[in-house]
Amino acid sequence: MRQLDIAPSQDSITTMTSPAPPPVRTVHAIDLENQLVMRGRRLTTADATRWWSVYRNEAVGVGPEDLVFVGVSVHTTRELRLAFEGDRVMWRIGHAGPDGADLALLSALYAPQFAAKYRRLVIASGDHIFAPLARHARELGMKVQLVHTANGVSSELAALAATRTTIRPAARSQRVRALSAIRLVHAAAVAA
Repeated sequence: MRQLDIAPSQDSITTMTSPAPPPVRTVHAIDLENQLVMRGRRLTTADATRWWSVYRNEAVGVGPEDLVFVGVSVHTTRELRLAFEGDRVMWRIGHAGPDGADLALLSALYAPQFAAKYRRLVIASGDHIFAPLARHARELGMKVQLVHTANGVSSELAALAATRTTIRPAARSQRVRALSAIRLVHAAAVAA
């Protein structure tokens, strides 16, 4: 809470507290399969649970009045759905072909519908297919935040975002730590 000091009256100084400004209401558009890309490995509930925890608690944050739309293909719905909790999480299930989850997600997101109530749009994807949505949201006065992996992001989409956040998969950071440990042991062995 912020403190506001009121001018002294008579012999004392009165201090009042005011609540912090309300959080910015946000629409989250999550292309989950894009965020959980791990080459040659099937996506698991554990992968989605870790990603959602980082997204919700560290990287972006999800407020009590936010709307969360999650797009997935019909093939991964069963495993990944278990990772997400919340009354305001809505699933959009796409066909199994290219851009199936993206198109299902986009069908739920019409920027003018949200611009009056929500001030921010978070797009968790690096796919160029979301660039028109980002552009339209900006034109309506919404702040656009982009969440992507280290695997890449559309330059057009990146240019439209006011803020960019990268979430690295846990498997990569675990691999980096393992390689660092191996190099350290190797260096110690060579020095001995």
